[in-house]
Amino acid sequence: MIKNYLNMELKDLVSSLNAYLNIAHICESAINGLQVKAHPHVKHIALAVSANMRTIETARTINADTLIVHHGLYWGKENLPISGIFGQRIQALLKNNINLIAYHLPLDVHPIVGNNAQLGLLLNLTATPDPSITPHGLLYRSQTTTTLEFLLKSIAHSINPHVKYYPSDKVMNKEINTIAWCSGAGGDLIEQAGAQCLITGEIAERHFDLAKEMGTTLITAGHYATERCGIQRLGLWIEETLNVKTTFIESESPL
Repeated sequence: MIKNYLNMELKDLVSSLNAYLNIAHICESAINGLQVKAHPHVKHIALAVSANMRTIETARTINADTLIVHHGLYWGKENLPISGIFGQRIQALLKNNINLIAYHLPLDVHPIVGNNAQLGLLLNLTATPDPSITPHGLLYRSQTTTTLEFLLKSIAHSINPHVKYYPSDKVMNKEINTIAWCSGAGGDLIEQAGAQCLITGEIAERHFDLAKEMGTTLITAGHYATERCGIQRLGLWIEETLNVKTTFIESESPL
């Protein structure tokens, strides 16, 4: 069955997404919402984790007029020169009449389409965010009973087959009762999470000893891999609610 999708005004799309993702109540340095306006109308939306030449070129080849991403091009810098790689990406969007819309933290913390909410669903973990630890829902905690081996198998199956882990002696060969997770780069939340396991995308050198001293097993499933589920789910919401055609662009990164 062929679905009859609608055309939409760009301003109406942005207004609907801004309201649904509640961007007015989320403060951060990234610019959320419309970043580049190249065309006033929308009939085919490409979705991707990041705005880069790979995703912009793919959006062009599938005749998308709008690209919605989690990692946009503007991160709060004012009067940024349109030059270098940044300038090339902007020029490619404008040359091919492709709008750019980006949602960073709003797409991490949303209770339905957010990366963290979706990670919980993928791993069959029931949890609610703890606003006393992080605002809005950047960190989720689940009270559960499982083993490290089972958890790693679940992550490898549902999120990233190349998952890595850094075990704590307090968790190895024992039941796990508390799991926390934060998509992307959530290593700095180890201490606040206070969990036996913390699942995130990527970590820094300082997090290794911090986790050992906390007795926390660190699990890294890749920044890209932990942040592809939210933008995909947002695409479903757009099709179901706004009836505009969407296509997810897979632009895998090993990081």
